[in-house]
Amino acid sequence: MGFRTSIANSDVAPIKNAGRRPRPVFYGWWIAATACLVWMLAYGVGVYGFVAFTKPLEETFGWGRSVQGGSITIFWATAMLTPFLGAWSDTRDPRPLVILGAILEGLGFFLIAHIDAAWQLFVLRALMGLGKLMMVLPIPVILSRWFSVHKGLAIGFAFSGAHLGGVLLAPFSYWLIASYGWRTAAIVLAVLLVVTVIPAVLVFFRVRSPADLGLLCDGLPGMDAVSASAAATDGGLEFRQVIRHPLFWAIVGVTTITYFGYSAVFGQMTSYLTDSGVSAARASRALGGMAGAAIVGVLGFGLAMDRFRPKVVLLSCLVLFAAGVSLLVAAGRSDAQWLLYAFITTFGLAIGGIDIVWVSLLTVCFGQRSFGAVCGTWYFFCLAMLTLGAIIAGAIYDVSHSYLAVFSVIIGSILLGTIVMASARIPPAPRQAPSTLGSR
Repeated sequence: MGFRTSIANSDVAPIKNAGRRPRPVFYGWWIAATACLVWMLAYGVGVYGFVAFTKPLEETFGWGRSVQGGSITIFWATAMLTPFLGAWSDTRDPRPLVILGAILEGLGFFLIAHIDAAWQLFVLRALMGLGKLMMVLPIPVILSRWFSVHKGLAIGFAFSGAHLGGVLLAPFSYWLIASYGWRTAAIVLAVLLVVTVIPAVLVFFRVRSPADLGLLCDGLPGMDAVSASAAATDGGLEFRQVIRHPLFWAIVGVTTITYFGYSAVFGQMTSYLTDSGVSAARASRALGGMAGAAIVGVLGFGLAMDRFRPKVVLLSCLVLFAAGVSLLVAAGRSDAQWLLYAFITTFGLAIGGIDIVWVSLLTVCFGQRSFGAVCGTWYFFCLAMLTLGAIIAGAIYDVSHSYLAVFSVIIGSILLGTIVMASARIPPAPRQAPSTLGSR
């Protein structure tokens, strides 16, 4: 109790003594920084880092490309559990879920160092995927308890960790493998994930909401803990109301389009560019550049969601997404190097922004009351499309021997989705309890 009281007092006291000392950092930003770290390790190790292992595994065991591709996509096989994990996050302390997720993902990578059969790799990758879900799914729920005015920026800051993991941990994984071998590298990455995430979560996530500090979202003072807790949970619809709402299914429909396009382009762009005469080195650098652009996108669009009408931000992101795919088609049909750079920048900004825009939009439209269950149900469709998009795009290429049909369908579908969301009735600002509106 003393810990919580000291934080609350340190956050409120400067208001009474504004001229004596600066106001300390709102504790919610420590929550956001920890969430960023969780996302960085979950995706940096489990997604970007693992890609570095696919070639050494193929060379060691003589497995074909089907095993290589399956070991990546099976990471998303536990998508059906997302609605249940999301609902769990609505009412319970998130720390046990995140900690158990870190243990499972770390254990999966640790045991990969000891495999000798493809089925073992598939089982362990599915286990790692479950661990990743348990780590990242509670994050938007946690941050929506701490932020209202700055919710978009806070969630964007956390989500940027996924792309930061690509920038930092992908090259680190390649270096580890080259220096010590893939088995040792797997153990090192597993230990790194566990010993970094668990202490950070135990220390910083022990305060569940600003209500525990007698504060409102964004650190606004002047409310006792009981009233703040009630204000944090009053706004929004029940889950059963949300799943009957046409707007929710419109969001899900356009989501499936965008994430299908995301998966198809991300999974096939290197093959498309190299088939078009772009060197393998340039194509691989394009992936790294895209991760950097995605960091800018997630932070920029998160800030935009706090400052502008959500519908305008969403439509801008969708148009940028369609423009990025169009530039990829043009880059593959021209020797102009600027087209490749334009694609990297445009599509990177779009895929970085699209996550934060959709998640923020769910809170804008349906509120906080059942956000975990709502976000978990929505996330199921995201993961399904992330799993199927690249596979379907590859199958279409095998039949038609061209990516043009795939990319054309993606562009047309995104533009159609843009029209659908332009016609939807989206609230201009996040739903909040009446007591919090008066304090803004």
